[in-house]
Amino acid sequence: MDGSGSHVKLRVFAFLGGLTFSTVAGAHHAAFVHFDKDDVVEITGELVSIEWRNPHSELVVRTTDEAGSETLWLGQERGVTLLTRKGATPDLFRVGEMIRVAGFRGRRNKTSLFVTNIMLADGREVYNESFAEQRWETDLAGTTMRARQQERLQNRSITVDGIFRVWSTEIAEFQGASTNLDRVLWNENYPLTEYAEEVQTGWDLVADNPFLFCENGMPAIMDQVHPMEFIDQGSEIVIRLEEQDVVRTIHMSDDVDPRDVSSPFGHSTGRWEGDTLVVSTTDIEWPWFDQEGIPQSDELVLTERFTPSPDGYVLNYTVTAIDPVVFTEPVELNRAWIWVPGEEIRPFNCVWEG
Repeated sequence: MDGSGSHVKLRVFAFLGGLTFSTVAGAHHAAFVHFDKDDVVEITGELVSIEWRNPHSELVVRTTDEAGSETLWLGQERGVTLLTRKGATPDLFRVGEMIRVAGFRGRRNKTSLFVTNIMLADGREVYNESFAEQRWETDLAGTTMRARQQERLQNRSITVDGIFRVWSTEIAEFQGASTNLDRVLWNENYPLTEYAEEVQTGWDLVADNPFLFCENGMPAIMDQVHPMEFIDQGSEIVIRLEEQDVVRTIHMSDDVDPRDVSSPFGHSTGRWEGDTLVVSTTDIEWPWFDQEGIPQSDELVLTERFTPSPDGYVLNYTVTAIDPVVFTEPVELNRAWIWVPGEEIRPFNCVWEG
């Protein structure tokens, strides 16, 4: 099968199977929404095609049973930026070679997988340590995100101050000077108004979900696994989020009219309270509070607090949401990032294909 034909096959296969892919920001939930973690499948077959991209790489594998019947399996893997960080480069995946794949079977499309482990044709393994352990007794192709972070964390020999650098989601189970190393932003329950409950009840994860189309907004964009960077530009502080190449501008004065800058990420003004950057965000042109169907209104006000730990290794984050249309009381969300020396922001170039 040639490259163009396999791409068409992939898109048709995804459509007919009813399988959709969300951004990494929602990957914590989407893996178990679309796939059954209790139904682990292992297949061996020919790699027909691979789409090396963000937010997820996608591969098609053709298996053949004893009777000669062929089945095409569609696999969802990590995005290119995460794969390359762990040394899983495109040259490792060669179309036409036989590979073994394990993962969670799709709930709707029974010949789809959320890929957790791949054994390449040369016998080395690539695996997603966020969802599985190494499956086969063999060498790894590259390393793991956990091992990569641990190596860099062990080489940290200086104390750094402030927030102006690149921050990463903690994967290496680093124990630093922080009481909160949560990697996921969301709470289990929310004090919803009747209106919000009604909207959430009618939420269609596919039809109503703009996150599937490489779109995002505040506050959901802050629940992303990729690095982010703070840049001091004097009268403004810029936050560069790797996911979807988002740039947030924090105005350190009230001189900017919100109507000139409103966006899915809102209009943000900041101030310092000691070492803590406090950011107030309004005028958010984005309909959803999270990726589980909770709405938000134009009355939403977010107050974010970014506080580095005394040794500078951890950045604690709290965001308080006040929206009387949606919540009966203020909602507080928390998470944290860590400083990993040498990390950088990479181009994301999000691609969606229906």
